[in-house]
Amino acid sequence: MQWKPISYQGTIKQNKQQIFIVTINGAQHLLKRGQTRDSVTLIYGNAKSITMRYKKQSKTFTLKK
Repeated sequence: MQWKPISYQGTIKQNKQQIFIVTINGAQHLLKRGQTRDSVTLIYGNAKSITMRYKKQSKTFTLKK
C-alpha cells in the first residue's frame, strides 16, 4: 500500500489542547488527536513524533527539523 506524503512540522497549544501541524499531500493541516484529513487519521502525538492511520495501517512520523 502506498502512503500519502506526510511530514510532521510541530505542535502548538490552544486552550490547553495540543494541536499538531501536519503536512499531507503538500497541504498543511492543524489536527487534534482523532481528527481525519485526506483519509489519514491522527491517532497519537507528542513533541517528537506523531502516529497516523491510513487504510487500517499505522505509521509513526518524527518531527522535521
